[in-house]
Amino acid sequence: MSLTKATYSMIQGAVANVLDFGADPTGVASSSAAIQSAIDSLATSKGIVFLPKGTYRITASLTNTVSGVSLIGEGSAATIINNDHTGDAIVFGDAVNELTQCRIVGIKVQGSITSGRGFYGKIFGSQCELNDVYVNSGSVGIQLDTCYSSKYHNVWVKSTVSHGIFVNTQSHATVFSSCKVQLAGGNGMRIRGCYDVLVCSSTFEFNQINQINIETSCRDISVADNYFEGLMPYASGYAGVYVNTGANVVSVRNNFFDATQTGISGADGTGTFLRVDGGSRVEYKKNGYESIAASQHHVIFQSNADLCVATDLPQGCTYLNQSSNSRIFVDVGDEIGVSAYNSSAITYTNSSWNACEATTELYDPKNEWNASTSQFTPKDYGVYSWFAVAGVTALGATANFTLRLYNVTDSFEIAKGQNFSGGGSITNPIISCTFTEFLEPGKQYQVQLYLSDSTNRQSVSGQSTTKQVIKRVG
Repeated sequence: MSLTKATYSMIQGAVANVLDFGADPTGVASSSAAIQSAIDSLATSKGIVFLPKGTYRITASLTNTVSGVSLIGEGSAATIINNDHTGDAIVFGDAVNELTQCRIVGIKVQGSITSGRGFYGKIFGSQCELNDVYVNSGSVGIQLDTCYSSKYHNVWVKSTVSHGIFVNTQSHATVFSSCKVQLAGGNGMRIRGCYDVLVCSSTFEFNQINQINIETSCRDISVADNYFEGLMPYASGYAGVYVNTGANVVSVRNNFFDATQTGISGADGTGTFLRVDGGSRVEYKKNGYESIAASQHHVIFQSNADLCVATDLPQGCTYLNQSSNSRIFVDVGDEIGVSAYNSSAITYTNSSWNACEATTELYDPKNEWNASTSQFTPKDYGVYSWFAVAGVTALGATANFTLRLYNVTDSFEIAKGQNFSGGGSITNPIISCTFTEFLEPGKQYQVQLYLSDSTNRQSVSGQSTTKQVIKRVG
């Protein structure tokens, strides 16, 4: 048996075929000593340890502490290491010196509930990689301690007793792409004390705690373009992505969450997509959803969450904000549209309709608001909810004013809102009104106030509470 040309070209150096050292590919006899001898033979020359297709039973850990030594099989469906002892299967590194230019490629590691970790990296560092690796069962599938500047692609971890993948202790600048973690007894992925970790284009399914748990002292963690299914129910306190106290700068974007409860036949709509217990600067944007139910808590911000934003949540979802900090922004609805206010007094002309000005723009993602004219021009057809508050000062005894929604482009009144009549003790009234109307793209719309004052004054001052919020609701 020999390496394929494509596999051999991945790594230059000597080749140590484990069969030449007495390994048994039938899985009957222990191959631990033979494979370890093949690894040790490359201590000076560097290169690859080649495991032809077959099953290799090991009764001791396979260890390597030399840079430039890699373990290469003929594919995770063909080359199998059967971990038949209580220790770890493969250990790379000595936790003292950085290991560089090492790869584990094309190998399956299978174990039992009593066996140790499938792969344990100790300062598994620059230009190190796992590719086409499948870990089935064992205590933890993959654990990385201080494994910076390393990559993990096409890694599959299934049915571990505890966490599927544990990214631990300064494992900075690590990338996980096209991975799959299923049916872990703990977290699907646990990230602790790490900076600059990217998890993308991967799948997390039916793991028994959180699908991804981002813990204390983490910074700049990006979770993007992943698929989540089988979330634990809301009452469990777990989530698809869980951000714990001490985590800072976490981005959860463009993922798809299927909220089916953990267990292949679990109930739909009972899981939490994002839970932030105490992290700061956490953003949750442009994620997709399935299995949405009234009992769902899509986003939960607990008491210590700060500087967090969750947008593009579906209509009808439930979010919980228990944060004591005011710097939390949540948008429930397909899109927020426009939120604007006016911070200074306005002069309204007597006996005429005047625009309810809102000159300070807070949020306008589609550039639909004209601050100079207080007009809204939607980009899409739809039903919009338009909330407005207006106030005036020093009204006369028989004065009145009312609000209306007006189509400026076609010069017609769409709807008329609340009316206030004077004559009582209130001389500085404030009224509010919500219009829910179908609006057309390209048309200009405006909320206007009509003032009629018995004193026939030329103008009456408006109060500084004037504000408007517009959302597309259908």
